[in-house]
Amino acid sequence: MHISVFNRRRLIKLVFIVGLISCVTQTSGYAIQSKESLQEQLQARYPLAEMSTAGGCSIKNPETALVVMQPGITTFEESNFPRACPIHYKDGKIKPPGLRCKYTGYYGGSSFGKGDKVYPVDFKVGKDEVSMTLGYCSPRSSLSYSYKTKLVFEFSSNFLSSANAQQVEDKIEELLSKDLTKAPLPSTQQQHSDSAQNNTPKPSPEPQSVEEGMSPEQVAAILGKPDIIVKGGDDKLIYVYNSKKLKIVFMNGKMSDFE
Repeated sequence: MHISVFNRRRLIKLVFIVGLISCVTQTSGYAIQSKESLQEQLQARYPLAEMSTAGGCSIKNPETALVVMQPGITTFEESNFPRACPIHYKDGKIKPPGLRCKYTGYYGGSSFGKGDKVYPVDFKVGKDEVSMTLGYCSPRSSLSYSYKTKLVFEFSSNFLSSANAQQVEDKIEELLSKDLTKAPLPSTQQQHSDSAQNNTPKPSPEPQSVEEGMSPEQVAAILGKPDIIVKGGDDKLIYVYNSKKLKIVFMNGKMSDFE
């Protein structure tokens, strides 16, 4: 079969274009696959906690705990969890919520302290950031309340497109470390540990600094001036102490609850 010089050139050009489209498609598919792979790898390293609020706050899989390494991460009651109040972390610095956060109607915001245990309940990898929503159950009340905060780790432009999971984890660990206290001991070590705990006398509980029935003045005299004072209806008053992560509720001028 005879092919003219003109048709031969058209055929060569067509083969070149088809090859170029195939190359671009494969490259694009690889980029998408790489991003999904980073999400999956990090999700495996930070399994999500099963946080329940039925009958009080509880964590069904406490082995997912992370330990706070730096103070300054603000948290909010889950019922008033403000979507406009994420905390950003970039270049070794924690950025508190911006001005928009002040108009979301929340109250009682406090901060985690170094060494507090928190639990990841959501995890997402974006273009230039990794966001993690943290859950926390207050241990200061017989009916524990649930708290949440959204922490956003910011990275330089296009860093995540080629970063591996370990590089991202190194950045996260500047703020949140794995909780190694949940690691299981070998059976012999576990027996010695249990025996030592049984033989060690338990210390007597420390007396309460404040108690139900106290007036706001009595509480302030013991704990100092509160960081936030919230007045509600039906003679309800709330004292919030951020550094102590403590909220005290007064009804009709008497302390009725705390967490």
